[in-house]
Amino acid sequence: MATKISEKLFLNSEERIRSVKKMFAQIAPRYDFMNRLMSWGLDIAWRRIAIRMAKFQPGCRILDLGTGSGDMAAELCQQIPDCTILAYDNCPELLEIGQKRKEFQKYSNLVHWLIGDGRFLPFREQLFDGVVAAFSIRNMPDLPLVFAELYRITVPKGKIVILDMVQPAPKLYQFLFKFYFKWIVPIWGKLLGSHSEAYRYLYPSIKNFYSEKKIIEALKEIGCKQVISKKIIFQMVTVCIGIK
Repeated sequence: MATKISEKLFLNSEERIRSVKKMFAQIAPRYDFMNRLMSWGLDIAWRRIAIRMAKFQPGCRILDLGTGSGDMAAELCQQIPDCTILAYDNCPELLEIGQKRKEFQKYSNLVHWLIGDGRFLPFREQLFDGVVAAFSIRNMPDLPLVFAELYRITVPKGKIVILDMVQPAPKLYQFLFKFYFKWIVPIWGKLLGSHSEAYRYLYPSIKNFYSEKKIIEALKEIGCKQVISKKIIFQMVTVCIGIK
């Protein structure tokens, strides 16, 4: 019997990884289009805000965790001169789409693509000047392990950037948030030929994810000496940056 998308959050770690990976493989052809539609095109601006807040230096080395089709990697290349990006994801279908994007033709020597598990990063300690995770970390199980891995591979004074959707605190915003992501977005997915069940996963994945406060606490618990944050668009999106 097939597992409902919303139930994926409550599977054990290995089953959840396999199930969510399969889901992203199914929606890969429409992934970028649906991201633009769901966010009304604002997700691009949110990524730019996160990168500008991080103030990465030219020539830095950055891990883009859960890169998907490479949206964040593309923005990093455009905003940070001579940076080196490792675009990392566990979904080969999305990575394949990303590598074919026109934006990366002129950045082919800067961006490297790798398939892997966010819980067990195959890198030595203190390798990256920064790590970014845009709309990806809430899809991963064992979050304390993921946060610890991000800290391990980041250099001293390096930055861990978490950009993601969170459930807003005000009741009105909560109502709008629930109505939009629980009902409207899955309908769009169905009408536009994508997998509507996959977009039913979106709301519970955000609802059961960390709050902004919890993200900040998680960054401090792993050892970040300073954490800055910013809420965007009706408190539905947050940028949290931990400095090691």
